[in-house]
Amino acid sequence: MALINKLKYIILACFVYEIYTQSCPEKNGRFADPSQCDKYIECNDGVPEEKTCPDGLFFNDKAQWFNYPCGYPVDVDCGSRARFQPPQATEECPHQFGYYKIGDRANCGQWMNCVNGKSFVFECPEGLAWSSETYRCDWPDEVEDCDAEAYLGFKCPPLVNPEFQPQENRYYPHPTDCHKYFLCVGTSPRLFNCGIEGAYDESIYACNGVENVTTCH
Repeated sequence: MALINKLKYIILACFVYEIYTQSCPEKNGRFADPSQCDKYIECNDGVPEEKTCPDGLFFNDKAQWFNYPCGYPVDVDCGSRARFQPPQATEECPHQFGYYKIGDRANCGQWMNCVNGKSFVFECPEGLAWSSETYRCDWPDEVEDCDAEAYLGFKCPPLVNPEFQPQENRYYPHPTDCHKYFLCVGTSPRLFNCGIEGAYDESIYACNGVENVTTCH
């Protein structure tokens, strides 16, 4: 009986060792789950432990050992790991963590940062729009899901002579605020602000001291 129990123990030990060996490509490290992007295996001395990133974050297999291994989607390449844990949405956030645009194509300047299911709202500097692809504020015409004309409230005038008139670097004063102006890049507007002490000077196509711009008095 003792011999049988010993053999059972050896077989069980070998089975457990085989599982550990299969789960741990190396003795120590973190390794991506082959199918789920927010799950990974952490190995310590050859012993694997299955872990899952917080909802909304993905496992970054390029993170150094002493760095937190879970990151925002923009920083992680999931590759073929197309599965994710079910979202843990709240009244404020679609996931527990993440950056999310607020508004439609005509209201592109705000986004929220979700932390533990609670949202914190931020706004881009004037004239810029939030990009869900890069997680930063950019020119509205560079943001795919933003309508620059609707967002800025300005439509670039058509070219008088498209054959000879350059397509870029056309400047126009703001229709209601002399401290601001628009730069049309092709047919897309971009908003600039000269500041409280400056004004747009049509004669030089640039900002000037407000005292030097008669149309701003």
